[in-house]
Amino acid sequence: MKTKRVLCALSLAVLLTAVSGPMWAASVTVTVLGYMDPYLAGMPDGSTASGGWDVAPNESPLLALTGFQPGSVLTFSTTSTCGFSYFGGCGPSSADGDSSGGPSDYAPENGLSQVLAPWNSLLGVFLDASQPSLTLPPGTLDFLSGIGTSFATLSPDLKQVFFIGDGLTGLGTGSVQQFTAPAGATRLFLASKDGYGWYNNGGYQDVTINYTGSGGVPEPASMFLLGGGLLGLAFVRSRKR
Repeated sequence: MKTKRVLCALSLAVLLTAVSGPMWAASVTVTVLGYMDPYLAGMPDGSTASGGWDVAPNESPLLALTGFQPGSVLTFSTTSTCGFSYFGGCGPSSADGDSSGGPSDYAPENGLSQVLAPWNSLLGVFLDASQPSLTLPPGTLDFLSGIGTSFATLSPDLKQVFFIGDGLTGLGTGSVQQFTAPAGATRLFLASKDGYGWYNNGGYQDVTINYTGSGGVPEPASMFLLGGGLLGLAFVRSRKR
């Protein structure tokens, strides 16, 4: 009887290690449309942005991810044959967008920061569970000067709109960039970069996100531990018979 209890305890410990340990990762692919306005992220239906041109949920950004943990490291890759365009139709195929850029005429807005980034590029913003307009916006991130879009790592704050682009340090080449989710983050929204009036934009980007968090699936090391735990439980069950 004592042996059975020890085996059960060991098996449970292995299972808990596999499930709650740090070796969880996942991947998800989503489609971001050119008319999605980042300044409607986390806002209720009927909210407006861009001087009233854009309205939730029609031009709301994509809620791309919820099953991650604060501090998780995310990477992105993108593909499109019809990239974002603020003129409508198709724009640059690369999610890095145009080489030019500038501020959004109506940003910061709804508690979300301004961002200086190339036009028609892929943007992101992390939020917690609250409505962003209830608190002041954070500072602006500038991706048009200094190192620009060639950073290796980025740790944006909550409600701080940031550049993602194609997820590489160069234009279609270079190292994979890493993005760290801020403390308190529970949601990641994706959108495109425009100045105002996203409602008539065109194009899209297919975006694959790799991340760690509670919504993931066990990697091989965890699967080995999980398999060991299940075998232990099976042994105990067979002994009982």
